[in-house]
Amino acid sequence: MFEVFVIRHGQSEANKAKIHQGNGYDTDLTEEGRLQAATLKSALPDNPTRIIASPLKRAHQTCQIATGADAQKLDRRFMERSLGQLEGLSQERVKEIVVEMELLNRFEHPSAETTEKFKARIMQAWDEVIENGSNGDRIFIFCHGGVMKALANELGKRKASHDFIQIPNQRRNCCIDYYKINEERSVRIEYINEHDHIPEKLITG
Repeated sequence: MFEVFVIRHGQSEANKAKIHQGNGYDTDLTEEGRLQAATLKSALPDNPTRIIASPLKRAHQTCQIATGADAQKLDRRFMERSLGQLEGLSQERVKEIVVEMELLNRFEHPSAETTEKFKARIMQAWDEVIENGSNGDRIFIFCHGGVMKALANELGKRKASHDFIQIPNQRRNCCIDYYKINEERSVRIEYINEHDHIPEKLITG
């Protein structure tokens, strides 16, 4: 059996300003985001055998603060979903565009990464992590809320085992999803969106 901890980044400057980031609008962590990342030191186990991160600054900086080390691999497949021309715009402006263009949501914008491509790259990266895992491994993946939600949904479709788990629409900054992988490579979802390690005054996202 081995373990995989999937971790969302801390609050970024764009998060705080309510600006859509996607994977092309890249901002640093805020001071609150850095404090959130520091709380992960006590929430995550010691001595990970492998550390992977999205190369976007908000994820990589969270990794560095939480672990005191650089990721061993920066994997672009764990980056947030591209929002194309909507990146860098305020949340309010994006809502207006969705209405103006009569879209169901922002992901339907013609310049955004399609749901199929987004899910495919995440699951390709995940499958490689699982295939290369060994008994006793403890793997950290620092990434993004959209990635975590898509991954949990896809693993649910693959019949990952779990007790009752409700996948939230909103992921908290620096929340943790925890998976156990057995020798046959089947997945058990232990918990989703865990953020009890973050003081209430620092909870965002």
